[in-house]
Amino acid sequence: MADMSDPLPGSGVSFWTMAAAAVGSLLTLRTLVDSTPLTRAIAMISSWGLSFFATPGVTEWLGASHKQERILALVIAFLGANILAGLGTFGEKWRTDPQAAFAWLWSLWRGPPR
Repeated sequence: MADMSDPLPGSGVSFWTMAAAAVGSLLTLRTLVDSTPLTRAIAMISSWGLSFFATPGVTEWLGASHKQERILALVIAFLGANILAGLGTFGEKWRTDPQAAFAWLWSLWRGPPR
């Protein structure tokens, strides 16, 4: 029977940390909502990978416990997905209209037009 606390022996990442990273990559902000489905998928998969590989190092650097490691995985994946989707969406908008890309970027800071 598989041990649910260590799905990848020797990796230093527990099953629940991987689950937290997956949940964090699915949470959305406006950058993820404004992006295309392909950009969304790439951002979510990339942020999960980023969280998977970065969480053990960040946890060790901060001296965090195993419970805090799950929160760090969630936060790293959440921020990673939204930053990567934002960069992808900005790039897509830049290709068609650079001025609209900067207007979209400014609207992230100021909020949508009313």
